[in-house]
Amino acid sequence: MDRHVFKQFGAIANRSWDLYKASKMYNFSANQVSLAEYSKDLTLFLRQKVQPVSTLQSDIFLRESEGGDLEVGKVNVSFSIHQSEEVEGVNACTCICMELNVEQTTEGRPSAQLLCVLVAASSASTKDFAHYPLVLIRGKAALAANFRDWLQMRFDCHISRVRLSPFEVSFLTAQWLQHHHTQGAVCVHPLELTYGLPSSVPDLRQIVITVTAGDLDTILDRIATTSMKDSQQTGSLVDESPLFELVQQHVLTNTHLVLAGMNLARAACDVAMLAAEGKVKVLAVGQLSIVLKSLCKIALQASPI
Repeated sequence: MDRHVFKQFGAIANRSWDLYKASKMYNFSANQVSLAEYSKDLTLFLRQKVQPVSTLQSDIFLRESEGGDLEVGKVNVSFSIHQSEEVEGVNACTCICMELNVEQTTEGRPSAQLLCVLVAASSASTKDFAHYPLVLIRGKAALAANFRDWLQMRFDCHISRVRLSPFEVSFLTAQWLQHHHTQGAVCVHPLELTYGLPSSVPDLRQIVITVTAGDLDTILDRIATTSMKDSQQTGSLVDESPLFELVQQHVLTNTHLVLAGMNLARAACDVAMLAAEGKVKVLAVGQLSIVLKSLCKIALQASPI
């Protein structure tokens, strides 16, 4: 298990994250003194759930909803602040990163780790409130649940899962790919699209459509030359992506499959892997800012007051 994960902003990439949305947090301050205080407060919060499992006074016991019991000894919590670099057409975003490491008391059992990132795509703070609408969480379910409880009680906010519609998965994937392409990148990996089939189709739950890297470059070149500016903007979701229109036409012509009538459950490309269930993994570190800012907008659209 890696310690001190968040040494730099790019550490968020190449890890799978569960997506959450958060309302405004009352009296949250993103300075080093306050973050050090939050580390102590979170540790104390966990220790208030103590159920002794050994003679060590510092041991605590957390019930893992899936996977059995989790015995926890020493708890280490650290917060850090990272800001992305501004790139062409994309403003910087601010991230509050939290790393929680716990050592299990039973010999031979591995330590557990929880990682969390609070993301704000613009100015996050007002007089009494701070808003980090997107929350990325990675780690054991029991630790994640306890962290969300602490965050909600400590800052009087509400946190819930982000679920994406098939349209949002396709729009965001196309947006990221086209932005990547405009920066001169050449596709290395294929575009892989996983569609869920309706229950009326027997014995087949999903199909996977793959667009080769070469064909994907050709499609992106075609889109660029037609100056489809609306598809490259990072505003509200208004039109179907021309990228997916072309893919759907190609599949219909060659296989007679109507993808528009299926639910896009997952998309994977050079930039990121995105799942409708609310999971993301950013693969291109240089595109991390645009991915986080796009997901922030999705979180804000459905963010509780």
